[in-house]
Amino acid sequence: MAPTARLLADRLDVLREDALQYWRAQTAREKVLIVAAAAVLALFAWRMWVWLPLQTARENAYAELESVEMYRAKLAALPADMTPSTRTQAPLRETITSTAAAAELGITRAETTPVGLEVELENTEFAELIVWIDALRRQGGVQVIEAQLSRQPSPGYVTAKLVFEE
Repeated sequence: MAPTARLLADRLDVLREDALQYWRAQTAREKVLIVAAAAVLALFAWRMWVWLPLQTARENAYAELESVEMYRAKLAALPADMTPSTRTQAPLRETITSTAAAAELGITRAETTPVGLEVELENTEFAELIVWIDALRRQGGVQVIEAQLSRQPSPGYVTAKLVFEE
């Protein structure tokens, strides 16, 4: 045995002998009080370090479960057409220009950039622009990653500079 381990074992033997000597020196009444105090201390420790953390974890789990159920209900309430559709394999520029023409939106400039396709539309009705962008997102999987809109003198009309990506 290593010298440190032997020293530790000797110390523990001395402590055990001292505890036994102390216990033997106590009267029966004192022994009952010590055992009762140790039991109360053990119950307190068990409650503080076992029971309460388990109760807290249980409450947190129920709260998380309620949150998950709430989100599940919200997802179930969404319309079926909210699911993303698969995009046709047409190039991004072709998809943008063809859908803009179908929506009667006039594209003044379309330029491919490292980020995506940059499109400018001048004097466009705002509501039609939003409907077109939503249709692109739903039907073609095309997303607007950057948008700059400026108001026109005519009410409800804007000039838009949009950057799209697939």
